[in-house]
Amino acid sequence: MASYDKMVKYLVEKLQLALAPLEQIARNQSILVAQNKQMIDLLAQLNGNRETPTEPEQSIAKESQDITL
Repeated sequence: MASYDKMVKYLVEKLQLALAPLEQIARNQSILVAQNKQMIDLLAQLNGNRETPTEPEQSIAKESQDITL
């Protein structure tokens, strides 16, 4: 029968081999999370720019309200 040390070493190697793909998946997930955060920040900036119309847009909106009244 194999010695205790050899069995433990074998099990540790198998666990390390099984964990390698999981580590890569975790790294990929953190990259995706960072990219999604960047997208959310950019979309928030774009949305913030849309909600504050510039001066000419405000005058056009006011004129269109006057016409509809």
